[in-house]
Amino acid sequence: MRPLNSGVPKVLILITDGTATDPDETQLQAKKLREMGVRIFAVGIELPASEGSALQRYEQKMELHNLASKPSAGHVFLLKVCVLMTWRPHC
Repeated sequence: MRPLNSGVPKVLILITDGTATDPDETQLQAKKLREMGVRIFAVGIELPASEGSALQRYEQKMELHNLASKPSAGHVFLLKVCVLMTWRPHC
């Protein structure tokens, strides 16, 4: 294993289908990784409208933006469940 300072880009791809069980600890660990130079990409499996409230979907998106490297626009991605489950381009 190479040391963290070897010049090789350090990247973490976080894939989640919900929110953290312990949001404070998750944020702390993400901050430590970013301070170590790790670039964090956050990929969320977006809750469908039929599951969860609008508030839950908003909280999920905000958590991804808070975990990811900045600018979050280039480091946060949301995938719709219907695309993954049915392979239809539009739901």
